[in-house]
Amino acid sequence: MLAGLQLLSAASPGPDFMIVTKYAVSQGRNWALVCSLGIASALAVHIFLAATGVSFLIANSAVLLTVFKTISISYLTFIGLKSLLSTRKNEEKSILTRNNKMPFAIGFLSNITNPRTPIYFLAIFTSVIGTNAGYNTLFLFGCVMVAMQLLWFSLVSVAFTHHRISSYIQQNARYLDIGFGISMLIFAAIVATSLF
Repeated sequence: MLAGLQLLSAASPGPDFMIVTKYAVSQGRNWALVCSLGIASALAVHIFLAATGVSFLIANSAVLLTVFKTISISYLTFIGLKSLLSTRKNEEKSILTRNNKMPFAIGFLSNITNPRTPIYFLAIFTSVIGTNAGYNTLFLFGCVMVAMQLLWFSLVSVAFTHHRISSYIQQNARYLDIGFGISMLIFAAIVATSLF
């Protein structure tokens, strides 16, 4: 049940999906897989924070949660604006076709700055797994959840590097950059509305 829940959570559209898709199309399968590994690594950090109670502290501290959300808003706004501005500066060379040498870090930052994730794992650890679970159980569930996340984004990486899909996306890269930028700004706005 937990594996299915995590797979559904990973499959829901969000910044992680957009970033893996960007790497799959612009840099190829290997870069998208490295980005996916960054996302899964950040997820492992979230799971550790939930298992040790840090997520509980963040979720229940107005100051810490505001700081965390502000960082998230800043990051999402930065990559959204960067994507939109790239279409204005150089129409030939969009964000999807430029070389970005940090797929692991970008994937990690995308997931680690998602303010919903610590609250999600806090809910999972307290209601689905239970508060009396031992560290071995938490470790096992954590491994399953990270594996499901990595599996999903690996499948996304493979799907978007298929030659038909990839060539279509390359032909429409400018419009996809605009869509990517707007999507990131919408995600930032959604997080910002939760501050008020």
